[in-house]
Amino acid sequence: MKFPLIQVLSSPLFKVVGCLGSIIASASFMTVVEPAQAQLQVCNRSNKTAYIAVAYGVGNDRWRSEGWFEITPRQCEIVVETALTPGDYYYLYGGDRGDNWVWEGTTGQNFCVHPTDKFNYIATGEGCGRNGSELRPFFEVRVDSSNYTMNLK
Repeated sequence: MKFPLIQVLSSPLFKVVGCLGSIIASASFMTVVEPAQAQLQVCNRSNKTAYIAVAYGVGNDRWRSEGWFEITPRQCEIVVETALTPGDYYYLYGGDRGDNWVWEGTTGQNFCVHPTDKFNYIATGEGCGRNGSELRPFFEVRVDSSNYTMNLK
């Protein structure tokens, strides 16, 4: 003698309905999950507005330097939106207007910036000085994941 509940659970219709329910639940879960965005983010934990420049390798012994990213106090800004490779180096330089407060490096890594205007340079070994650009000492950051946040204090 079979119990009615066991008959329902073992019926072909219940198996089809259960399978459809699993598919629908899986599909709804897949639409909710978003992939992580790869990025280098700088957060300003100071009480001053910071202007940030970033430099990084673009292949063939060439380096890109770009800025200025304006980051108000207690805010964050993405300065590199491409996938980061753990172990790679990125370089940052920052300060306030007038360089009264400067966030710079001492590793000997200098890159071209424009002191007042937005810029996006690719270093090709020709040096700085064109269009008012000048060298600044950048701070070295070695990323340890595809997403990395650096905090200014």
